[in-house]
Amino acid sequence: DVFIVEDEDLVEISMGISEGTRLDGDWKEELLFDEPIRPEGESPKQVMERSVRAIDRIVVENPEKSVLVVCHAGVKRMLSMHLRDHTWDEVKDLRFGNTSLSIFSLINGGKIEKLFNCTAHLDDDGLAWKG
Repeated sequence: DVFIVEDEDLVEISMGISEGTRLDGDWKEELLFDEPIRPEGESPKQVMERSVRAIDRIVVENPEKSVLVVCHAGVKRMLSMHLRDHTWDEVKDLRFGNTSLSIFSLINGGKIEKLFNCTAHLDDDGLAWKG
């Protein structure tokens, strides 16, 4: 059986007052881990805390099961920080390919990376293979 569960802890970062608008070049000079990206929005630290909380909950609720997590790049960046033991400086500029795949095994508190940011399923134009 396949179940689809939406988890509010895995939604993209809140952009606060800029939510739903274009952000053409109106960015801070440097993105800081513990400061909101935009006024009234979330900080990367807040996104990491809720993303890790979601992954920890998923692991506990699904022992010895395979689980697919689908999320935006901002959440992937935070999960990468957690699962790969990276710092904010190592991931803040990390770019994920459109529909990129990463596979981790999370067993008994251990983390094993099997695949990271793979886009082999896309053609040279970044589009899904057409067969």
